[in-house]
Amino acid sequence: MNDADTELMRSTLQEALRNLTRATVLLYVVLALTAFAGWYVNHQLAVETNAALCTFVSDLQARAETTAQFLRDNPAGIAGIPEATLRQSLENQRLTIESLSGLGCLD
Repeated sequence: MNDADTELMRSTLQEALRNLTRATVLLYVVLALTAFAGWYVNHQLAVETNAALCTFVSDLQARAETTAQFLRDNPAGIAGIPEATLRQSLENQRLTIESLSGLGCLD
């Protein structure tokens, strides 16, 4: 093999190595962008889910307050809805509110 052939082989290998390096860098950039996009979508979903659950908690708190006031005004319940049913409903609402207290909703 003469010097020209060796130089041609060297330049071909260097060009292949540069192409491989570019492809590797591009692959890492695509991988990083894909990971970021996945994180962002999951983050947005978590924010939306938390907001929906906080709305639910707020509504449930209002219902519990209304039920408690109704029980104060009607301690024996009303026809068709006994006091025990109202108290059980109120307890269930309070337990649900308590179980969701870790959401960090602002009151």
